Amino acid sequence: MAYRFNLENILKELELTMNKLSVESKVRSGTVISLAKGDAKRLELDTIHRILDVLNETAKVKNIDRTYTIDDLVRYYF
Repeated sequence: MAYRFNLENILKELELTMNKLSVESKVRSGTVISLAKGDAKRLELDTIHRILDVLNETAKVKNIDRTYTIDDLVRYYF
């Protein structure tokens, strides 16, 4: 079993910086960087929730017809 984080690709899609995501989601910049680079060892559900809220709000503002979910953020392979 393995998992892969996809945040870096999502940030590119939305033209959103890690810093802006960190500020708007109120998630520590180190956590955002760790998640984007695939180095995160664990995540709190509240952190995932806050990140997804910002990603989806950004998509809405940019008229991108997409809703990001935890499945987009973390890919699990069995």
